[in-house]
Amino acid sequence: MVEYHDEGILPFSRERVWQLLIAHSDPAQIVRIHPLVRAQEIVGRSGETLTVRRKIDVRGKLLSSEWRIVSQSPEMMRWEVLTSEGPWAEGSWLENRYSVVPDGTRIESRGKLKVSVLPFFLPQGALIRRILNDLDVEDSAYLRI
Repeated sequence: MVEYHDEGILPFSRERVWQLLIAHSDPAQIVRIHPLVRAQEIVGRSGETLTVRRKIDVRGKLLSSEWRIVSQSPEMMRWEVLTSEGPWAEGSWLENRYSVVPDGTRIESRGKLKVSVLPFFLPQGALIRRILNDLDVEDSAYLRI
């Protein structure tokens, strides 16, 4: 697992960012936000915890995984991969904390991540950062709709 830390500011209100996060739990919306997520079904819900099963397109092959998503609106959201064929390895997790700043919403991220469907010669850290940056671009594009 690679330790991951990052922070940044989204030029949107925390309320708007939280609407995006809620949309990630909607099977019809997640496929619009992140096109490589081809299907999602909710398999459990208890309080602040949601469990989903996803099919993700990895280089043309659909891989299944199950995720636990814990939300403490509007301050924190955490996802953890419970079972996985890929791309994220089982046990990978990421926690985001959200705070209001004058220019929008500050996001502080930390986690431990591993990509399981990676050629052995590619460095995990650089690939993880690239994947998460791509996901941020997709999130920002959805926020602008």
